Amino acid sequence: MTTSNLTPHLYLRKDKIDCEGRMPLFIRFPRIDGKEPKFSVGKIRLSLDEWDSKANLPKDEILRTEIEKEMQRIKLEIHRCIIDDVPITIPKLRDIVKDRKAADPSDNLFLQYYREYLSIKERNGQIRQSTMKGHIYTMSAINQFNPRLRVKDINADFIKKFVVFLRNRRIAKGQCVENLTFGKNLIQIRTIIRYISAKGITVQDPFKSGEIFIEPCKRSEIYLDEKELSKMIKLFYNKKLSIVERRILMMYLLSCTTGIRISDIRALKWCNLNLNCSNGVFEFICTKTKRKVFVPLSPMARDIICYTPEGDLDNVDNNLSIFVRVYSPTKINDTLKSLAKMAGISKEITFHSARRTFATLCFMNGISEIIVGSFLGHKPKNVTDRYRQWNTYEANKVVHKLSFLDLLRLRRLA
Repeated sequence: MTTSNLTPHLYLRKDKIDCEGRMPLFIRFPRIDGKEPKFSVGKIRLSLDEWDSKANLPKDEILRTEIEKEMQRIKLEIHRCIIDDVPITIPKLRDIVKDRKAADPSDNLFLQYYREYLSIKERNGQIRQSTMKGHIYTMSAINQFNPRLRVKDINADFIKKFVVFLRNRRIAKGQCVENLTFGKNLIQIRTIIRYISAKGITVQDPFKSGEIFIEPCKRSEIYLDEKELSKMIKLFYNKKLSIVERRILMMYLLSCTTGIRISDIRALKWCNLNLNCSNGVFEFICTKTKRKVFVPLSPMARDIICYTPEGDLDNVDNNLSIFVRVYSPTKINDTLKSLAKMAGISKEITFHSARRTFATLCFMNGISEIIVGSFLGHKPKNVTDRYRQWNTYEANKVVHKLSFLDLLRLRRLA
């Protein structure tokens, strides 16, 4: 939305003419959500003789100057809102026209700024669905805990009481006390506090002061060693597997040999496979980082995709998904757990363990951290990464280092 899209116009309300032939002066804006915002300008009433219809302004010079200044003020306020990413609503336009100066911003509701933050992120495409879902859960909990929570009420005491509230609520739902963590909820609240502070509004930040400490989230370190990977490969040749089990196992093994995330594996199409080089490279925009990623095909990766229904890599429909059906992450992870048991693996694996498996095996076989990071699509962490040229040529150039990922060799290990 731009300022020009909200250009206001003055007009006389001819449907509200009084006994003296005067009409109230109104200002109106282009439609918002199907409604045309219009508001009276003070208590000004003019007759048709006092109104310059060509200039759309009063004929009286003094009044005309005042009205022009007021219109400039309104346009400037709208422009500031757009620059600051403040949502333009009908109530907001009313406040601008009436020149209602906001009271102390810290008296505003915390949830008001929370919704504003999420609205901006969603509108700009800067938030993933899973992250949005987590924020909505936290917002719902805050609303249940204290729907009238103001910005000035934010302090360490509130955070501590809110964590107790979350704990009791989860216990009431039957969750085990030992497994309860609230790090993600606290990180989300800290994000909104920083957003409010960046707007120039005074707000206490108990995280910055050290009164509240966020414990690091427990991260799974599960991966498959070569022998365990060999067992999963051997299972792949089990003819008793269902179509769904075989397809999901194929997705998992492809990730073990390429390090591709579950979100990207699910989105892979044949058009993402570049076979114009000797070994082949997957080229796609990473769902998470929005960066283009180049992943070379190891011998194992080429063998796996040859087991897809299409089979012939030189004769596929580029618009089709490589794995035909897009299973949900829950379906994929639940299936993987049962497949691991069938293969005799005691680890509680998830799809993400494939990325750790790939990275671990790469490091064990001497591939540098920079190259592994490029495979995995990680954002640069130092200046060296910024100068690293990573493209189809570079990916194809180091594919010989992936020769250890060979389907037949690994199958024989089990």
